[in-house]
Amino acid sequence: MPNPDLAPRPLPAWIRIVVSVGLAGHLLAIVALVLGAPSGPWYTQFGASTFPGPVFATSINTVTLPYLEVVRMTHNYKLRVDVNRPSVYFEAHLKDANGNVVKTVKVPDPKANFWVRHRQQLLADGLFEDLPVPPPGSERLGAPKKTYWEASDKQFVLKTVPEHLVPRNPPVMSPSPWSLLLAQSYMRYLCRTHRAASAELVRHSRDAVLPPNLLPPMMLESGQLPPQLFEEFVANFGVYRRDQ
Repeated sequence: MPNPDLAPRPLPAWIRIVVSVGLAGHLLAIVALVLGAPSGPWYTQFGASTFPGPVFATSINTVTLPYLEVVRMTHNYKLRVDVNRPSVYFEAHLKDANGNVVKTVKVPDPKANFWVRHRQQLLADGLFEDLPVPPPGSERLGAPKKTYWEASDKQFVLKTVPEHLVPRNPPVMSPSPWSLLLAQSYMRYLCRTHRAASAELVRHSRDAVLPPNLLPPMMLESGQLPPQLFEEFVANFGVYRRDQ
């Protein structure tokens, strides 16, 4: 027979009330923070702008925000999922010892499953990190060499020249060191995997057409959309030879 002295004692009513009020206030602060998050950016003819949340939610936030800062829960759970990203892919042309193309590898592979294609897209995005080449200052003896993209026949190729010979106007772009490292590493991997003598990597990219480009001000100024918005940027990272 259970001993009544060992039975759990119920919490006093005032403790239950205080805990319930505290939990309700905490949930109210979280919900108000989420509802009061600004929406946008919304693209209008005057540019991109954000709009505040409902007045009742923002008024609650002004009171509860100090508490949320103490408990470090100030994230409003608003995540950008519609980020405009350029379309990027690259092709690696594998060649034999005579320079003939024996196989072309496209990344991301449209026939791969979702998980593999996602990782391949991350690799392709990593090759798109182009940086502006800073204009050279005064000429220096033994100036270091700089690499930049130079327009060639229907594509851009890498050109390495001394620093003082880098074009000043217009400014030029160059791949980031990380992009060059990824390109060389992947070409070396493909040559080893497919037993190719060399590999040539060509990146294809196209900028996303943003909503402001389709709004009346730009259309009225130019009369039509600039053709550069729809052109594909082709960049050749050069040839990697397996015996080098």
